[in-house]
Formats: sequence, C-alpha cells, structure tokens
Amino acid sequence: MTIKRDPAVKKMTRKRTKKTFHEIRKQLEGIEEELQRRGVKVRYERLEASGLKLRSGLCKVKGQIYLFVDKRKPLSEMKEIMKECLEELPSFARIPEAGPTHRGLIDTRQEPGGPGLETSGHES
Repeated sequence: MTIKRDPAVKKMTRKRTKKTFHEIRKQLEGIEEELQRRGVKVRYERLEASGLKLRSGLCKVKGQIYLFVDKRKPLSEMKEIMKECLEELPSFARIPEAGPTHRGLIDTRQEPGGPGLETSGHES
C-alpha cells in the first residue's frame, strides 16, 4: 500500500523552512549588531588548523574583544553561540588581559626561569 502525499503539505513545509532560515538569519544579524555596539569584533572563521579543532567563543587580544564563530556551523548554532557570548560579555570584559608574566606561563616553549616567569627560591 502506497501513501500519496498532498502537494499542498509539501509546499507548506518548504515555505516554513525557508521562512525559518530567514528569521534565524535576521535574528543572528541583530545579535551581531548588538555585539558590535558593545565593542566586540565578530569574526567568522574556519576554526581548525593542523587537525586541531577550536571552539567558537570570546577572546581578548591587545584590549580588543573578539568573538570567533566557526563559519561551518548551522545558523541556529551560531545564533545560540552569539546569544551566550552576549550574556557572558559583562563578566568577560572584566577579565584582565594576559600580561608579560602570564604570557610566559602560557608559552610552553619558554625555558624554566626564562623571561616572564617568576621563579621561587633564592634571590641573587
């Protein structure tokens, strides 16, 4: 037994999907504009390099806050990421930028006791 589909139902489904896409795109643009008003630079990038996958999110570089979004994500996920970052922004903005001391601790190529690292023990 075969079931026939009503062509009108198929048209309604297609229109709903298109409408939803445009609604999400419009919401995404609104959130992006709000982030930019708050001084955040939004970047859509392919967040993968040398097999290392990075997560979308906020980042502070030289005092400027960036939101990196993986451009391969579906619009609905991008929208959720941006909404979460918008909510997180006030607390993120208060986090101090990594200074020279912190950069030395983060850089794994730094030699122990090298510049930027504080060593415990005797002073010379």
